[in-house]
Amino acid sequence: MPSSDTDPAKPAANGGAAANGGPKRILYSADWCWYCQRVVEKLKELGVDYEYVEVPVFHSKRSKVLEVSGQTSVPVFVDGDVVLDDDDVIIPYLEEHYAKH
Repeated sequence: MPSSDTDPAKPAANGGAAANGGPKRILYSADWCWYCQRVVEKLKELGVDYEYVEVPVFHSKRSKVLEVSGQTSVPVFVDGDVVLDDDDVIIPYLEEHYAKH
């Protein structure tokens, strides 16, 4: 399974670009990962468009995650130049930047 496969069942609206033409958002994730599912649910709750990239089970096959974040664990969320690599960091970031106040 290639490390950069995008799950076709979870395409992002606007090809991952923000609705306003802003920076591309990408979530490197795994369907079997509970931490990743927390992030997916928060993105859905907030209505954030993003590209979903399903990563391989084996860390040694996650070359794109390593390239982007410097490590191989998921979830990893990329928001333009911002790279976050833990659900306990990603979720507060999403709430701060994307919640409608």
